[in-house]
Amino acid sequence: MIGLDGTRPDSFEQGVTPTISRLIDEGYSTMEAVTQSTSWTKSGSGWNSVLSGAEPIKHRAFYNSNNVFRDTDYKSFLWRAKNEYDLKTMAAVNLKIGILETAIEEDATDTFINGRNDNSDDLDSLTVEFLETELLEEDYDV
Repeated sequence: MIGLDGTRPDSFEQGVTPTISRLIDEGYSTMEAVTQSTSWTKSGSGWNSVLSGAEPIKHRAFYNSNNVFRDTDYKSFLWRAKNEYDLKTMAAVNLKIGILETAIEEDATDTFINGRNDNSDDLDSLTVEFLETELLEEDYDV
């Protein structure tokens, strides 16, 4: 799953995005996804909803960080894949703030990288390089 935060679907029609366009053409995609109807628009709430399948009114992650009241009964699909189905999981994100600090549980993945936790000036390349290496060397289910 690839998610692009804050990107309108029509932006791909206006720009030159050969890799994203190829992934859209050759994979499964939607340009009509919505994340929340019970909360104001915040990335943290949205990503918690995408990953857990629950509305913010249920998972209670209403902010971009410090979601201390999040209901941990609503597990991410990565947690369920690893812990309920014994699948090998990984996640790679590239976010500046703690948006996913409550959305992806610590025990939800076998491998996790957040490129923004590194002090590198070229964080996008760091994340892509890690993914290329990791995906070629390891066999992940999710």
